[in-house]
Amino acid sequence: MKKSDYHLFQLARECSLESDYTGGGRARIGCVIAYKGTVLAKGCNTDKTHTEQMRFNNLRYKDSGNRYLPSKCHAEIMALNKIKYLDIDFSKVKLYVYRELRNGKLAMSKPCAACTAAAKALGIKHLYYTTETGYCHEELL
Repeated sequence: MKKSDYHLFQLARECSLESDYTGGGRARIGCVIAYKGTVLAKGCNTDKTHTEQMRFNNLRYKDSGNRYLPSKCHAEIMALNKIKYLDIDFSKVKLYVYRELRNGKLAMSKPCAACTAAAKALGIKHLYYTTETGYCHEELL
């Protein structure tokens, strides 16, 4: 990864600290969306609900039979909603997601099926996220 990628992860970390989420595990997750090195949007997970989250939630845990999933807004959905009407080449957009445990260690922040589908729907091809051992880059097809 490039030095600029680490800088954007640091910005995503700062966003995660703004989270007011109080659900399971109290995961604090931050997201930054960049286009050609410029930050377009930031977001964090929140206890607030969002209709866009509800729209994509049917893709989460679809085999479990659980059709009720709270529409509490994920960091990625919050950030994606801020850019969805822009007239840009979304294939060049990079989405960074950061999660850190209370003890300061990195944690898995791979976007869920709903957030991945929302990114794909816009045409985003590049996901960057934290793992327990560092950082990961994934290309969406």
